Amino acid sequence: MKTNSDRIVVDIYTIVLYMDASDKLSDERITTTVDEEEIIHFTQCINAFKGYKKSALKGVDLCASNYEKLPDSHKRLLPDYYKVLEEKRICIERNDTYLKDVITCCGDTFTNSTLQEVDAPVACSSFDISKVKSTLKQIVRDWSTDGASERLACYDPIIKEVLKYKPLTDPENEDVKVLVPGCGLGRLTWELARHGYHGIGNEFSFFMLFVSSQILNK
Repeated sequence: MKTNSDRIVVDIYTIVLYMDASDKLSDERITTTVDEEEIIHFTQCINAFKGYKKSALKGVDLCASNYEKLPDSHKRLLPDYYKVLEEKRICIERNDTYLKDVITCCGDTFTNSTLQEVDAPVACSSFDISKVKSTLKQIVRDWSTDGASERLACYDPIIKEVLKYKPLTDPENEDVKVLVPGCGLGRLTWELARHGYHGIGNEFSFFMLFVSSQILNK
């Protein structure tokens, strides 16, 4: 079991997460190269998280408005539609509460800039909002019980191959590092670390980085 290599290294366009069997990320050795474009992108991501609730509720309101325009004969085919929309609103509220926690956790991502210092009025686009929604779906796949079967199909074959070709029972593999390119929310990296390897996850998306940091550090 490796316990001394937990660290995050963040470069301008490359994000690398180093993990081991302690299952934690650490900010002890964060290095950053920040330029104006990166700060703008960082702020767009934060504002997209903040704008999720308004955008999602607007979508629900549009569904309700379209339903109202249907003839009664069509409405009778969807007798519980208002209940479905209300359940969606409740889920959106819960998602928003979670995203606020993500914002709090990622506020010190840059060692030389706090969230307050970069929280400038930078507009986020509908594309940015769609990335937030996609990230929420990814949470279900990677970290919920509902996604267990998909993780089993996607990740287990990889883990079995690593265990086969680089078994930790062999002393020569004691310090093996396993790179997971495009690691997303870090589940495969975490699984490899749980087996005793140095898991290294490379990720480009700030949306994924912020959420994975919240999940792995909370």
